[in-house]
Amino acid sequence: MWNLACNEENGKKIGQEQGIEIIIKTMKKLEKDEKLQAKAAGALRNITRNCEDNRKIFFKENGMEVVEAAMKNHPLSSSVQSEGCRTIYTLARHIADENTTTELLHLVIATMKRLREDATVQHEGCMALTTLTYKDNRELIEGIQVVLEAMKTHPNNTNVQRIAIAVLADFCLNDKNEGFLFQQGSPVMQLMATAMVTYSKNESLQEVFLSVLVDFTRREKSLNFIINDYQSKQEGSPNIFKLLIQALKNFPSNGNLQKYGKMSLTNLANNSEAKQKILEAGGMRYLIDF
Repeated sequence: MWNLACNEENGKKIGQEQGIEIIIKTMKKLEKDEKLQAKAAGALRNITRNCEDNRKIFFKENGMEVVEAAMKNHPLSSSVQSEGCRTIYTLARHIADENTTTELLHLVIATMKRLREDATVQHEGCMALTTLTYKDNRELIEGIQVVLEAMKTHPNNTNVQRIAIAVLADFCLNDKNEGFLFQQGSPVMQLMATAMVTYSKNESLQEVFLSVLVDFTRREKSLNFIINDYQSKQEGSPNIFKLLIQALKNFPSNGNLQKYGKMSLTNLANNSEAKQKILEAGGMRYLIDF
């Protein structure tokens, strides 16, 4: 059913033929079968992804609770945990109950802590967090910690780096989260700048990072951190101004990247010290163009 459900019409037919109920019953019956649990979680995700009727059946049959149970029953299984997180990513946006969302958040965070060396789990965990924290202003310091740890542990994994920094931007909707993320000595900009250096030719990653930098540079706490802590006190750190301008030079045809980069420079230029650094890095023409 996993493969069949990748086709939208097939997914609808599977739902109409009680395929969702059958999968859920099978997961409950064979809860100790690791491979089956992973495949079944993936099948449920594919069947429900593009079909509202199938999602209604999934939630009516307590499908998310069954996926949660699979993750709890197989805590060290990379396949079960990664498929579970991916299913949460796909379906959590359709959950209105805050208690359920909170439970899923802690489940994902626990998974990321437990399997910190598994890059696939870290990527899928970060993906799940993007859905669970989107437009959510709850305090979640523990979430920030696991995401930063994922970036530290997997510096050479493009997917982990790209999604991790996007999640951190979502966390900043909460003032306490932002204060924690940009406290003195925080590694967030060091990790971000290092990834920009490592993946200087990766257009999609550079675009995501510059889009996040727009948010960071328009907020007072994070802007002050970038200028007064990261660039001034963290010796040997990559120059964020030069990296930003280099990304603009490397990808002149990417409209979104150009927009994000120039917006970030404009936000930074509101600070006289930062404006001088932009001038030194050769970024004045981008400010004028914008």
